[in-house]
Amino acid sequence: MVEPSAGSIYSVVFIDCVKVKVRNRQVANRPVYMAVAVTAEGHRDISGPVDR
Repeated sequence: MVEPSAGSIYSVVFIDCVKVKVRNRQVANRPVYMAVAVTAEGHRDISGPVDR
C-alpha cells in the first residue's frame, strides 16, 4: 500500500471493489478494494489491493 506524502492534495479519488473467489477449505467471494488518486499535476497514486 502506498502512503501519501505529507501535504498531498488529490483532485480525484477513484475507489472500486472487485469480488474474487477465494478457496480456504471452501470457496467464498471476498471483496478486494482498490483506490487510485490523481494529483492536480496528473500523477496517479495507487493504493491497494486491500482485503477486508
